Amino acid sequence: CVAKSPNALVSQQGHTTLSYWQCDQDSDQLARLIQSFTLSDTKTVAICMQPSPTLIVAILAVLKAGGCYIPIDTKYPQDRIQYILTDSACRLVLTDQDVALFKGFEHSVVDVHDCASHSAGGAYTAAIDDDQSLIYQIYTSGSTGLPKGVGVKHQGVNNLLRWYTRKFLQGHASTLIISAIGFDLTQKNVLGPLCVGGRVVFPESQEYDPKAIVNSIEQHSVTVLNCAPSAFYPLVQDEGNDAALSSLQWVLLGGEPIQKHQVARWLAQATGQLVNSYGPTE
Repeated sequence: CVAKSPNALVSQQGHTTLSYWQCDQDSDQLARLIQSFTLSDTKTVAICMQPSPTLIVAILAVLKAGGCYIPIDTKYPQDRIQYILTDSACRLVLTDQDVALFKGFEHSVVDVHDCASHSAGGAYTAAIDDDQSLIYQIYTSGSTGLPKGVGVKHQGVNNLLRWYTRKFLQGHASTLIISAIGFDLTQKNVLGPLCVGGRVVFPESQEYDPKAIVNSIEQHSVTVLNCAPSAFYPLVQDEGNDAALSSLQWVLLGGEPIQKHQVARWLAQATGQLVNSYGPTE
């Protein structure tokens, strides 16, 4: 994608844009920095960042460096963040937050906006392809006890992405991310578009705001939306939003049962299709 369309947008958030070329350059630099640290045996790197184009840079950098990333929502309580870091034996955190959030963490914390202050010259060593190694590790909500880490291998994600991109991301797809970065479906929706030269769009609001989401879909001509049904219902309750949502070609809902009456009116007039999906980790 970089060679074919270097100036195409890989990500956008409001008026902030990131091209494939710039993303490749920035992730190369960060990958060199990651490899300058001593990682755990499992090569886990925590990413505790707000949803933004820079998040994509961080994810790609970890993968280029041969690591396994652990996405951590910045809204998590501090004790939960500390638990995940300890349980995963992670030795490096990439963040765009105040480093004080990681007080007590015994290893390294890197502010992704200040990579220039870290010396890591030369080229990074390209990771050896291994489909049995972990690509990311997701932690459960912990609603029935302590959060549990679930490791997902490259092989499984590759199989998922081959199907997902072939079925839903043909052409210049534009995917809007409204799920938390720690969710498994978020990983698919970030990685998928990168495989086909698509674009990842992030809302400007960091909070769930139906009006802002609708505005983002209209402003960026979003074609794919994947979220929980309960996050989609408020977008389609007002028929005044129908025109703003007209660019949607695929709406994939999963994680909970779909209440048909909540989407019936929108489906009756929509040109896009609705798909009942499940969590990719399952």
